[in-house]
Amino acid sequence: MRLICAVALVAVFIAACGGAARTTPVGRALPPAPPPVNPCSVLTRHQVSVAFRVAAPPTARRIGAACSYHQRHYTLTVTVGVATAANRDSLEHPIASATRLDGPGYAGTATDYIREAQTGVALVKGRILLMLVLTDTKGHRRSLHRAAIALGRDAARRL
Repeated sequence: MRLICAVALVAVFIAACGGAARTTPVGRALPPAPPPVNPCSVLTRHQVSVAFRVAAPPTARRIGAACSYHQRHYTLTVTVGVATAANRDSLEHPIASATRLDGPGYAGTATDYIREAQTGVALVKGRILLMLVLTDTKGHRRSLHRAAIALGRDAARRL
């Protein structure tokens, strides 16, 4: 159930950030471009275990263009796609509650979706759009926002 919620939030985030489908000259939708990078390769299992505050590294499970990590009450969903002009524009003009995430060659934002339970990170590096959704099902938070930002920065360095 948690995985379904995380994937649904990622889908909503993509739509909100301008993940419109490409079309042919006659208006037919083209299939989405394949992700340029394996989403399970942008973070190490050790980096995820540090963010989850657990000793044993969680296993990664690939689901289409997303990678899911789950252990105890934490879930992380990582999605990699092709950045669009709309993605770039939404990151240049983030909502007021978003935290800016800028670094060498990338720009992004981190936003709390569900107070004290879920934080999302979206960033663009070159042609790549990276999205992370970190969830604490017990709502403890304990630096969840900071952990999501750290994971976003780690992933951007590996892209």
